[in-house]
Amino acid sequence: MENTNASKQAFWLNHIQQAQEQKLTLAAYARQHNLSVKNIYRWKTVLTQRSLLLSEAPKTTFARVKQVTEKSDTALPIEILLANGHRVQIAAVNQQTLIALINELRND
Repeated sequence: MENTNASKQAFWLNHIQQAQEQKLTLAAYARQHNLSVKNIYRWKTVLTQRSLLLSEAPKTTFARVKQVTEKSDTALPIEILLANGHRVQIAAVNQQTLIALINELRND
């Protein structure tokens, strides 16, 4: 039974990778190869959850940041919401460190 699951996994992984290499949508690829569109999307989810398939890179977006001119040594909490929905939370960061971080990110 496990061998059957492994072969199914390899089958779908190969097809999904081929679709990506050919820069086709999964639906278009599935239709070209007489595969079930529903199954190819289901297996994409399964393989991504099993870390066997990289999910698409999230689109990068930037938020406008207003730099405070007032100098302070007070530690500030910070939360960054990434485009993929993940949140980065830092309990406290010195204002000067935060400004240096923002300036460094601007340079990239």
